[in-house]
Amino acid sequence: MVMMKLRGALFLFFLVFATRFGYFLHARPYRSEADGSYGRMYEMEASADRIAREGRMADAFGEGSGPSAHVAPAYAFYLAALDRLAGLDVGRFRFASGLGSILATSLFAALLPAFARRAGLRPGVGLAAGLMVACSPTGLWLEIRGDWETAFLPPALVGLAWMLMALQDRAWADDRLAALAGVSFGAGGLLSPVVLLAGLAGLAGQAIDPRARTGQIIRAGAIILVACGLTVAPWVYRNYRQFSAFVPLRDNVGIELAVGNNPRSDGMTFGPGGATHPLSTGAELARLRAMGEVPYNKAKLAEAKAWIAAHPSDFARLSAFRLAQFWFPRPGPGMIGPMPLLPAWAQALAIGTATLLAFAGLARLFATGHPYRMVFLAMLVAPCLPYVVTHVSYRYRYPINGFVYLLCCECLARLIAAGKVSAPGPDA
Repeated sequence: MVMMKLRGALFLFFLVFATRFGYFLHARPYRSEADGSYGRMYEMEASADRIAREGRMADAFGEGSGPSAHVAPAYAFYLAALDRLAGLDVGRFRFASGLGSILATSLFAALLPAFARRAGLRPGVGLAAGLMVACSPTGLWLEIRGDWETAFLPPALVGLAWMLMALQDRAWADDRLAALAGVSFGAGGLLSPVVLLAGLAGLAGQAIDPRARTGQIIRAGAIILVACGLTVAPWVYRNYRQFSAFVPLRDNVGIELAVGNNPRSDGMTFGPGGATHPLSTGAELARLRAMGEVPYNKAKLAEAKAWIAAHPSDFARLSAFRLAQFWFPRPGPGMIGPMPLLPAWAQALAIGTATLLAFAGLARLFATGHPYRMVFLAMLVAPCLPYVVTHVSYRYRYPINGFVYLLCCECLARLIAAGKVSAPGPDA
């Protein structure tokens, strides 16, 4: 039995790796003469390149934009290490970072069967979800690029969910596991604040569960928060020394809120509202250089809040659109990248169908009192919250696709089982 499970995981790993690596060689995002905007270094790569060359996090928006905490540090330092190993050659660097993303996606798919069994889902659900990852044409471009941490977020979310389930099984009475969970929360936050948000939502969901033992979960929660705080403390200290301000993980809230909430915004990341971003407008970049990143973000936050206060109905409309767009992405180039295997409308239809089935699967977990229902709710829903009020693109939706696939397959498995039960026998 163990060998069969191992073979299934290895099959998924190599299937995902082969499909992504084949697409990687076909699309060649690593070539030095890359077409379109991918030839340019955006904030994450720019920060990593500066770390590799000078040992400091700076110039996220280009030469002279100054010290930065615009991106979370873990992936930036990982990319910087790859950049150094590649001899600061852009082509070799992007080949290595793309290969890293492919390996992360392959590992994620291989973990799904074991995770599904651990989570008490129906037999075969994890393997089916892994096959959905392998066969899905949506997100291929994100899985081979490596310029953002996107492909590393699904396994990070699965790891946090696994940790929360283990704590729940021990009735939140294992202090060592709670401390390890806190370190995982902090490490996830240093990769992306969205990971930390999902973990904290899972913790809060357990706290409000009427079956939880209040004293034990309060103790475990305190241990988690202390360990998480100690994990991120060196980065917070660096930011305080650099900016003379408290910057817990990133300082980008003002920019993101302003991009999604201004007179020109349509709620999309790459819509006309992006004209207020320093990478899009020379005047904004000059303003950032003059003010410094943290004061600039505070000013942008004040501008966005003032616009929201003056236009509450527009903010509500944009937020409703962003919520719908997160769950049911409309066809667009941000979804598929170059050389798609399916047209954008077909990919949007597939994502929307899987999402509806996932909602049904989640509802079924709640209806049956599944022990880990709050964990699944947190991992599925919490990552969308920042983008409801800022701006949205398919890259921000991608990290939860694993949980969408798991719940989608759980729903289908239950429907199939119900159909077999209700089907008349041969003698009926």
